[in-house]
Amino acid sequence: MHVTDFIPKHGTVSADDFVDWLFLADDETFIGRMNAMRRRETLRSMFIAHMGSTTVKASRLRWQR
Repeated sequence: MHVTDFIPKHGTVSADDFVDWLFLADDETFIGRMNAMRRRETLRSMFIAHMGSTTVKASRLRWQR
């Protein structure tokens, strides 16, 4: 799976939604690891820095692979 498989066609996507989808797409069990919260927060911060907001329109995240 790829993270884009989870992005809806319409609506908004939060940083938290996107990070959850990253974990699902990677098919890893990061949630049970000790550094999972740090990793999650790092990814969330990267999303916000790159997208400029905690939420964005889903269309901004969709692209053709």
